[in-house]
Amino acid sequence: MKVDAHYYAVLAFCGACGFSKGSAHKVAYASQFVDDAKINHIVIRGFPPQDVQHDVIDNQPSFFNMATCHSYTRTKTYNYSAMINNTCAFHFVPGCKEKNFAKKLRCTEESPVIKDILTESLEQDNLVKFGIVLHAYADTFSHQGFSGLLSKVNDIKEC
Repeated sequence: MKVDAHYYAVLAFCGACGFSKGSAHKVAYASQFVDDAKINHIVIRGFPPQDVQHDVIDNQPSFFNMATCHSYTRTKTYNYSAMINNTCAFHFVPGCKEKNFAKKLRCTEESPVIKDILTESLEQDNLVKFGIVLHAYADTFSHQGFSGLLSKVNDIKEC
């Protein structure tokens, strides 16, 4: 979606719910960042805190597989790994309503899966996680009926 939905609508939502201005901006930024995060490998400068889980790549503390969105103009980004790690997880949360595996992956609005994720994020005191989950929650409405994997279930008939 465009910045008007994932940033400004979330910002207005947070304001209407009574969030402070700073907290509302943090939640809205995290929600929009899901569509902006195209970098997959981040090197941590210095020493990360001990409670922060990270990878070690080329003897450097790093975060790997961090992209939550891929470049839609680059064909090579349409690979199974990218679709599993970012497209399904952050944009097409599976609805799990059908018996066929491919159809289970179809995104459905307010599915039990996204409701559980949303409930869990509300129980934690983490505005960034809440913003990320609000992005995925909004996408369940706009992407309903489609899967985050390339599949025949995404074919549009009688348009």
